[in-house]
Amino acid sequence: METFDFSSFMQSSDFADLSLKELGLLTYIAHHYPEDVTFGQIVNKVKDGKTAVYAALDKLMQSGYIVRERLFLSGRAAGIVYRLNVPNS
Repeated sequence: METFDFSSFMQSSDFADLSLKELGLLTYIAHHYPEDVTFGQIVNKVKDGKTAVYAALDKLMQSGYIVRERLFLSGRAAGIVYRLNVPNS
């Protein structure tokens, strides 16, 4: 299993461009690394609505903190996952 130093990541990054909500979502996604996180997992853990979650995910993607990938099974779309954008991951 690939190791990830969460403390180093948090200390080496400047999060001045993120709101507290976005930083919380980033922390949630980082906590699950190297596992992928689905939109449904996130929505089921927070009281914010889907629109707010989408907005926070979009901001994190635009800022380069996370990536979104479409999953395929047997050549068919099977869902979308979000993952921490870590070099060489």
